Amino acid sequence: METASCEDTPAVCRRLRSKGAWVTYGEPVTWEAGYISTAIFWCLGTADVIGPDDGFVHPHVCVKDRACFCD
Repeated sequence: METASCEDTPAVCRRLRSKGAWVTYGEPVTWEAGYISTAIFWCLGTADVIGPDDGFVHPHVCVKDRACFCD
């Protein structure tokens, strides 16, 4: 299995947080984290699963193109 380089993976919003079974803590949330079926994601800006723009939060959608993205 090939792993994508940092240049191939989009940056994820710094406000995105995650908790789930078998998740390594202490590491930044990466775009690939979306494959973990037990992960729960929330936004620090809203403290909810809904972001400031009223959209759901997830590593695959909390990227640079989103209006509330924080680098």
